Amino acid sequence: MVQRPLDLNRATRNDLEIIPLLAAEETSLILHARKRLGSFSSMEQITSIPGLSSLTVLLLPMITTVKFFPPLKMKLRSRWVSSGEDVRMLTQATFTQSSISGGFLLERDPNEPSLGDYVSAFFSTTRKNNTRIIFGDYQIIHGYGLLFGRSARTIKGQSSISRLTKPGKRIKPYRSAMEYWTLRGMAVEHTNSIGRWLFSLSFSPKDATLDSNRVISFATSGLHQTENSLSRKHNLREDLAIVSWGKEINDVGEIGVLIARDRLIVNGVSPVNRDPKSYGSIYGRTMLSNLTLFGEVASYTGGKPSAIGGYVLTENNLRWVATVRYYTQGFQGPRSQPFREWSSHKLNEIGFYQALSIKMGRHRVQTYGDIYRQNASANPSVKPIKGYETVAIWSYKWQKDPITFRWKREEKTVENDITYVKTLLDEVLSRNSFRFQLVRTLSSHFRFQLQGDYTYISEGDSTDFGYGLSTKILYYGKQYHFSANWVGFVVDDFKSRIYVWDVNLPGELRSKAFFPTGQSVAFLFRVKTITNATISARIRSTWEFSRYTGKWYKSDVVGGFQMDIAL
Repeated sequence: MVQRPLDLNRATRNDLEIIPLLAAEETSLILHARKRLGSFSSMEQITSIPGLSSLTVLLLPMITTVKFFPPLKMKLRSRWVSSGEDVRMLTQATFTQSSISGGFLLERDPNEPSLGDYVSAFFSTTRKNNTRIIFGDYQIIHGYGLLFGRSARTIKGQSSISRLTKPGKRIKPYRSAMEYWTLRGMAVEHTNSIGRWLFSLSFSPKDATLDSNRVISFATSGLHQTENSLSRKHNLREDLAIVSWGKEINDVGEIGVLIARDRLIVNGVSPVNRDPKSYGSIYGRTMLSNLTLFGEVASYTGGKPSAIGGYVLTENNLRWVATVRYYTQGFQGPRSQPFREWSSHKLNEIGFYQALSIKMGRHRVQTYGDIYRQNASANPSVKPIKGYETVAIWSYKWQKDPITFRWKREEKTVENDITYVKTLLDEVLSRNSFRFQLVRTLSSHFRFQLQGDYTYISEGDSTDFGYGLSTKILYYGKQYHFSANWVGFVVDDFKSRIYVWDVNLPGELRSKAFFPTGQSVAFLFRVKTITNATISARIRSTWEFSRYTGKWYKSDVVGGFQMDIAL
C-alpha cells in the first residue's frame, strides 16, 4: 500500500475496510467528511477529522493519497430573438474541468429551413502546462492581422488602434456564429525553450458563388436568408495547413513567423481558376522605454507583399499612435483583418494614420487623422479612389459623467457606396459632422443621455444637411431595466443621415441611422428572473413627414422580443 497509495477521493467503504488498524467507526468518519466536503483537497483535511486515533493520523499519510479533481463547471445559454418576420435561435454550452474544456454552439439564422443551420463544437486539453490541443472549431490570431486577424470591426479611434501594439499569438476555441472566421480541424500549441510553436490542419466549409468549376466570389457573413444564399451554403471546402513560431525576447520585444498552405475543393476537385496558394508572414515588436515599434509583412504565391507598421508613444498623460499600411491590389489572407479604410476581404489601399490623446485633469483632448487611397483602381480608365478624414474631440468629466464635443471631416472621391468600390467619378464627397453628447447620472438607478447632431454634405454642386436631437432615459434595477428614447431628425438625403444611440436588444449594434424627416419613439423593457432567464421586449414607432404634401405618413411600428437563459 505504500508503493500504491489508496486515493481517498475515490475509495469505497470496502477499500477502506482493507486498511489494517483502521477501525470501522473511523471509516464512517472519513466517508462522512468526504460527503460533506464533496472531495478532499489535501491530506491535512483528513488527518484533522475529529475522532481519528493518533495511530490512524500517522498511518494514513503513508498508505493513502488525495488526488484532487476540481469541480466540473458548466455554462448553458439559450437565446431566442424575434426582430422582424422571423426568429433567430442560439444555444451554447461549455464545460471546464481542470485542464480540459469543451462546448458546442447551435444556431439558426432568420429564414433558415433547419434548426441546425450552424453547428459548432470544440474540445481542448492542456498537457503539462506547455502543450495545448484543440479539436473542432477554433480561431488563430497571429501578428497584426495580415493573414490571421481579429474578427472585429475596424473602428478608427484611440481605443481601437492602440490594440495594434499587442499582436495576436495564440489559438482559441471558436464560439461565434460568424461562420467565415472559424477553422475546423485540429491544432496543437507547444512551448519550449526555443519558442512557441503552433501546428494546425483544418477542413472548413465555405460559401462561394460558382460558375461551373470557377470561383467568382466568397460570402463572409454566414447568413442564408435568400434562395440564392441557401443554394451556396457550404458548396466549397477549404483545406488549410498552418505552422507558426514565435518567441519573446528578454521582455523587450518579440518576433513571429507563420507559413500556411491552402487548397479549395469543389465537387472533389480544385477550381480551374484557383490553384493552391502558399502564404507567409513575419511580425515583430520592440519596446524602447515609452516607445513601442511594431510591424508585419506578408505575401502569398502570385501576389506582392503587403505590410503594416508603426509606433506608439506613451507618457503620463499623453498617447501618440502612428501607423502606415500598404496593401497591394487584391491582397488576401486566409482570415485577414488588419487596420484599413475599405471593408472588403480583398485588401487594396495605402494609408497613414495618426492619433493623439492628451489628458489634463478632467479635460481630455483627442484627435486623429487618416489619409488613404486605393493602391490601384478597380477600373483602369479612372484614377484610384482617395480621401482623408480628421477628427477632434474634447471631453470634460462632470463629476463622474462625460460631456463631449466632436468634429469630424471626411473627404473622398465619390463612389456609389460609402464602403464598397463601385463606379468611380471625378466628383468629391465632403462630409462635416458636429456632435454634442451629455451623460448624466441622476441616481444609482437612473441615467439621462442627450445627443445633438449636425451634418453638412457637399458633393459637386449639391449640398445636403442633417439635423438630429436624441434623448434617452434609462432605469437600472437588480431585476428590471427600462429605456425610453425619443429622436427628432431633419435630413435632406441618406448621405447626410444622423446616427444616434439606439434602444437595443442585447447583442445588437449600438447606433441607428435616421433619415429623412420625422421623429421616433422607442421603449425597451428587460426583466431578469431568479433563474437567470432574461426576457427583453422592444417597440419603436416612427413618423415621417413629407415635404411635398406637408403631411405626416402613417406611423411605422416595429418590435422585437428576446429570451436569454444562462445557467
